[in-house]
Amino acid sequence: MKKISGILSVVLIIVGSTTVFYWRDTGFEPAVMDLVKFLILVPVGITCILLTPFMVRSFLQSQNEKKKKTEETATVDKAQNIPEPVSKPDQYDFNIYSASAWHAFGENTEIHEGLKRMVSPELHSQLLNEKGLPILSYAIKSPELDHDTDDAEMELQHRLIAFIEHQLSHNADVLSTVVELLKKSVQHYHTQPSYQYKLHAGWYSEDVKVEDPDDFQDEISDDGISRLDRLSIHIILNETVTTWCSEDIFREKIEQFFEHYELESSRLELKFHYLNAPDSQQKWFDLLKDIHRQQYSVSFLLCLDSDMDQRILDEKIWNDTDYIPSEFITACVLAPSTQEVEALEISAKLRVKEFAESLKNTVADAELLSMDDTELQDVQFFILNDMTSAAKARQFNRFIADSALEPEQFIYTRQGLGSTQELSIIFGFMVGMLSSNQASVLYSTEFEKNAVIIKPITN
Repeated sequence: MKKISGILSVVLIIVGSTTVFYWRDTGFEPAVMDLVKFLILVPVGITCILLTPFMVRSFLQSQNEKKKKTEETATVDKAQNIPEPVSKPDQYDFNIYSASAWHAFGENTEIHEGLKRMVSPELHSQLLNEKGLPILSYAIKSPELDHDTDDAEMELQHRLIAFIEHQLSHNADVLSTVVELLKKSVQHYHTQPSYQYKLHAGWYSEDVKVEDPDDFQDEISDDGISRLDRLSIHIILNETVTTWCSEDIFREKIEQFFEHYELESSRLELKFHYLNAPDSQQKWFDLLKDIHRQQYSVSFLLCLDSDMDQRILDEKIWNDTDYIPSEFITACVLAPSTQEVEALEISAKLRVKEFAESLKNTVADAELLSMDDTELQDVQFFILNDMTSAAKARQFNRFIADSALEPEQFIYTRQGLGSTQELSIIFGFMVGMLSSNQASVLYSTEFEKNAVIIKPITN
């Protein structure tokens, strides 16, 4: 700093003196800008030019010293055999107790077969295109979807309600078991919610002692009954559904189902998630992480979508004359692997692993799956996004490098939804959970290096 101020002072004196004497000898009357230019800017500019070599030299010396210190530190660590820190990917493990789905291809593993055979869409007798002709669609055909009303305004809502009722019925055994476990947990864990539950009219028993609510605290049961506080139900819908349907009717149907089991409302947590294509995959993973963090909870997830409504099609066909509508519902009951759930049989293990740059990295621990060629030959590999792009195909090839996977093991889930793609990633994810004797790996370029393994539990 002293060197800079010294050089600036010398240059200022020399330039200032020369300029002033020159103006005096020539009789020049300087303006304000002349004074600023010749007495300030010119000296500063000359000083910067003179100091440039010095500043460059100082910068290079500083860089060399930093590099030398880094090399010395690395040499010392190596000599002392200090291992370099390795960042372990975040990993989320779940137990799947049931998984089911309903689609135009059928139910559960019938959907796998339809996706493998690449079944084509069929003409719909009631939905029409802009020319008044029947449109191709992936529509579910079932007597359960028939209804008496001629109100076209209620068609979509009726179908979605029928989908939810179908999956509630399909998973009734598992859900009823969860409810019974909730009741057992209430008897052995003295918390404020359990006190309220014991006073519920449908549950109340004279054998139950009414405690003072001020005395409640978490207590650990000594007879081996695991604690369970709530059943969380997550309904995942296309965000456009709110335009055509009421959330209240969905909530009412679900609550009616659990009233049959006399489940007190505080033990039932019901959440709706409205997603669209750009953010569905990220919000889906965020939801799984939230579920993994929950304690003493079992989750029931429902994901459903339908474009089988002429009002929706009229809007879609306006922009895309080749629009192919579809519909589906998928469901699963799961809990974090750390949550013990008595009396429920685990059908599969689910692992979500972040920062998995390759299949080899995904299965590196060999706990659920290994890179052994024999084992990989029995794996179903679900590809959840469009692979027609050359860039995505190259990314996928890098992911499966050094593996023995064959093309016939790949199941492309996106194609089974036609143009209804808002929730296609979640549909493919949950279709991969469906009961099978084969392990499954789920892949999507949209996951941003999140890999998913599903390993069935065989008895």
